[in-house]
This record gives sequence, structure tokens and C-alpha cells, in this order.
Amino acid sequence: GVPDGRKRLIGLAIMPYLANYLKLTDGEVLAICREFIEASCRNHGNCRKIYESWLRSQLRLVREQGYRVISLRKLKEKYPDLASIIDRVIQSPEAQ
Repeated sequence: GVPDGRKRLIGLAIMPYLANYLKLTDGEVLAICREFIEASCRNHGNCRKIYESWLRSQLRLVREQGYRVISLRKLKEKYPDLASIIDRVIQSPEAQ
């Protein structure tokens, strides 16, 4: 999980990777996204509601448009705040 940027991370990286790269079923993708949301709440106190309807509509869009995972370069260019959050989470001792 992450302390902020959950929806952007789900839409830009997690769902495209799971749905269009790994070719997981809708149920598997949604279950993993729910786990990510719960981990964000449990580990970072980011417990604001993300509705199931948003997850389903985002997954439909990702599949229909064939979204690919955002590259690290583009992530840093377009979403530097999200890139820094990811870097902090990856480098934290708890992530090990």
C-alpha cells in the first residue's frame, strides 16, 4: 500500500499490469486491488473509501483501451509526487 495516490497508482500501473500483461481475470484483478487498498489503510492510515463501482469502471476502461503500465520515466515526468511516494515506500525498512 501507499500513503497517497492510490487511485492513480491503481489506474496507471496496477490494473494495466494485472489485466493486460498478466492477463488475470476481472475477479483476480479486483481482489488484488482490494488487498492493495486495505494495505494502504492498514499500513499508512489512508482509509478513504474507494468504491467498487470505480474499480470496475476503471478495469473496464483499462481492458477496452488496452492500457499499458506507465513507464518509470513518464511517471516521474507526469506525476513526480506519486513517483516520490513510491520511492519512499520501496526504500522504507518495512518494505523489505
